[in-house]
Amino acid sequence: MSKTIQTLIDGATYAGEVKHIVVNYLMLLITILPIVMYGSARQAKIKRAAFWVLFVMAAFQVFLWFAVAAVGISVTWCALGGVNFVTVLKYKESRIPLYYISILAAVIAIIYYAFTLQPEVTVAHLAAVILGAGPFALLSPKVKRSPA
Repeated sequence: MSKTIQTLIDGATYAGEVKHIVVNYLMLLITILPIVMYGSARQAKIKRAAFWVLFVMAAFQVFLWFAVAAVGISVTWCALGGVNFVTVLKYKESRIPLYYISILAAVIAIIYYAFTLQPEVTVAHLAAVILGAGPFALLSPKVKRSPA
């Protein structure tokens, strides 16, 4: 098998670590569900910004597989956790249980990995939350303030 294919397989499958596969793909599902499940006109613009962050961070994750021999998809779901956090802060209509559940799950997973993996993994997770939240905050629709 070529080195490129092996890197892609190892990156996407945590080099066969079943526990990490289950935890991280579940986290990806949990963090993406609130984004895809709701559909007002403004939500469509929010989704577009969120999917831009998803695409960029997934590409960055694959880059890390090759650049530093990283494995996994946690940078992607951490970024979506940041997106969901900003969504709840910025849009009142998005303050629904599924967003809160996804944020809580992301926090729990980051804390779990902080205790079980190397410190640089926690730094990467926290940086990914910021790398998801920052661009999303800039790209997502502006909130119209009502006159006081």
